[in-house]
Amino acid sequence: PPSPENAVTTPSDDVLDYTCVAAATLAAEVRILLDLRTAAWRLDAGTLSDLHIVATELITNAVRETPDRTIRIHCSRTPANLIRVGIWDGGAGAPKYVAPSLTGSFDDNGGWALHLVRALSARFGIDPTTHGKWVWAELAQGPKGNRRPDPNPSPTR
Repeated sequence: PPSPENAVTTPSDDVLDYTCVAAATLAAEVRILLDLRTAAWRLDAGTLSDLHIVATELITNAVRETPDRTIRIHCSRTPANLIRVGIWDGGAGAPKYVAPSLTGSFDDNGGWALHLVRALSARFGIDPTTHGKWVWAELAQGPKGNRRPDPNPSPTR
């Protein structure tokens, strides 16, 4: 698993690699780091917004799965000019689609995470590791009409 000693490692302008403790405030912190890292990438506002949403949903799932344990966030551009964001956590479980809840209070309406990730990503998946898993998504840049979500609703492995 990643070690906390490697808090922020950025070997190039095209990579954000951040290892930290899973905490409720992490998603907001990572959105700021993504803004700083991707500024040179000149993402359009829609792509940056989608990246924020996807990263937030993946981080929220990782924090829920492994509270107060080490997680790792990695964001980079692929050779195909996609934005790839991945979250590693040491949990054994894999995210699953659940029916979104439309009942109860506004703040108690979970189940949307993978549905949002799928809708905003060109593709996404889960890569098991020895001590956990990477859950990742790739986002196309540009207008939503240029994005081609994977027709398979299940994450790839």
